[in-house]
Amino acid sequence: MKAIYKFRLPHKENFFLTLSNKPKLLKVAVQGDSANLWVELDPDNIIISYRFKVFMTGPNIDVVGLRYVDSFELPNGIVGHLYVEDCI
Repeated sequence: MKAIYKFRLPHKENFFLTLSNKPKLLKVAVQGDSANLWVELDPDNIIISYRFKVFMTGPNIDVVGLRYVDSFELPNGIVGHLYVEDCI
């Protein structure tokens, strides 16, 4: 049975999250001082590690093989843009 889970995003440019197969990435938003990702998934499905990247506004980015998820604003005003490896 599907459910919605919240995952705190680490303070890294590149990271992996372990999610079930075929997750639906719903929203990225900040709570307190950390960015979080809400995901609809079936915890009974096969578990897979997915590679995510966060880009900040301004610098050149390489998004080949990546799919945009959402953007979020941190409490200090910096805006991040979350991408996932294009396998979802």
